[in-house]
Amino acid sequence: MEDLGATIQGIGITGTFLFAVMLAIISWRICVFYFLQDTQHAPLPTSTTFTAKLCFHIFLFMAALLDLCYYIPLSRELVSAGFYSAHLMAQWAELAAFSMIVILWARLLNAPRGKDSVVTYVVALDAFTLIYTLIVICLAIVVQQNGDQWVTSSNQPFVFFFFVQAVALFACCLALLYHGISLQYLVRNHPRWDPIRRERRLRTVLRINITLMACTVCFLLRVVLLLARFIQAESHQQARFSDPATLINWYIWCNWVPDCLPACFLLYTVGNGGGQARRNIDGGVPTSKNGSKMAMTSNTRAGALNSYLRDWEEPLISPFETYKSVVNQKIWHSNAMDHYIPPHPAEPATEINERVSPAAEVVPLIEAAARGALRAEAST
Repeated sequence: MEDLGATIQGIGITGTFLFAVMLAIISWRICVFYFLQDTQHAPLPTSTTFTAKLCFHIFLFMAALLDLCYYIPLSRELVSAGFYSAHLMAQWAELAAFSMIVILWARLLNAPRGKDSVVTYVVALDAFTLIYTLIVICLAIVVQQNGDQWVTSSNQPFVFFFFVQAVALFACCLALLYHGISLQYLVRNHPRWDPIRRERRLRTVLRINITLMACTVCFLLRVVLLLARFIQAESHQQARFSDPATLINWYIWCNWVPDCLPACFLLYTVGNGGGQARRNIDGGVPTSKNGSKMAMTSNTRAGALNSYLRDWEEPLISPFETYKSVVNQKIWHSNAMDHYIPPHPAEPATEINERVSPAAEVVPLIEAAARGALRAEAST
């Protein structure tokens, strides 16, 4: 029992460290890239793509925070239905975050047609999973308050939750795999890649492949482990969680790897949001360095894909660089207005031609002199 207690405490400390780091990274990204922008000159856009990215970060923030509420007491060997309920809600928040990636990629592939059906299915799946999670949490708390051992009870109200979570995660995995492959095909055949080097195209496609493979493998790993746990519970074969090695393997392969690895890859590939400061006020249409709009719109597939690819190419910037860029932009605007000289009114075409091309008066004189010289030679 002492070994088991030390194992539980070590699991709690490790989980606290992992999700504290993840919570700090997500908080930094949300604060810097979504709320510390120059909203006076470049307010945040309201497109579906931007909303899906923001919701993805918010759901991941909720998942990391709820997991912290579970692992901090676990580091002190405190196990109860209340703390485990926070872990169950964290699992749902992660499922909702990954569902936002499905919506984002579906929006890029099907914009502006066909997005409503994908959003409807994803929202329905998340809503059903949320309702069932809340029911499981209430039943588990009631069982514990009645004096029953909720972990070893034969009525385990959370056992069927393993099956529901596995099915929902498997559906999300299939949707992510389908849209990821379709997005890769679209990127490879996109006309924007024509003037760009082949190495950059391969590097971008490689990022999609690595992210897609990591998410698929991690999701399927969790699905298999959850189904195995459900089958064991249904067949009344208790898993040997009293064994420290079994407990450690369960947390590593069913919780930490499927949680942290896909989240890190998706945080990198979903776009950093740093380009939002260069978008203008009319719907987030990108602009070039001289302020002219690029030839695309945000409500088309090409426009959405170009915006997504540009976010991939923009490096992560620190909060100090973001603040410095905003300050420099304001200083540049103020200096430009101080030294602004209005243009002269338009001049008539004849005056402009005479001013711009003074040789137009000299050429006839040269031609007349040449003709006079020819006549003089002919007369002699």
